[in-house]
Amino acid sequence: MARQRPAGTIKDFILGVGLALLSGLSFGMATAMAKTVVVGFASPNYANLYANTIAVLVYSPLLKGREARAEIRSWSPRTWGLLFLAGSSASMGVTFTYLALANAPLIFVSPLAQSRPLFVVFISWLFLQTYEAVNARVAAGAVAVVAGTAMLIVWQ
Repeated sequence: MARQRPAGTIKDFILGVGLALLSGLSFGMATAMAKTVVVGFASPNYANLYANTIAVLVYSPLLKGREARAEIRSWSPRTWGLLFLAGSSASMGVTFTYLALANAPLIFVSPLAQSRPLFVVFISWLFLQTYEAVNARVAAGAVAVVAGTAMLIVWQ
């Protein structure tokens, strides 16, 4: 059975929800800006490469400190492998978004790109049953999100 909220305090839950909303805001802004950017580049892949390079440069100052370096050295090969898979998947997601924005209107691409809940529920059910519980209510919620997205696109 899926938990109503993650283990931890209500403060952690509120912080997690707030950060998730900030993530949505950030991805929304990035997608809108990317649409204007891909028009000016010969290749959406180059636009994606430059955007990701800038992201690394902006983010890297946050990685200072001995504790962080010591923690990285202690990671197992399995952790590195999962990190590689997560990074590769995220990179492909951004790449497909840039390519989609170069070929279709923003108002169609953005909602379709947000069909993530359906894939997250399926992949969680398939691979992460020890970490995340997936039940019919969670699956129905994901289907409802994607169905709502489809309705937005159809009624445009």
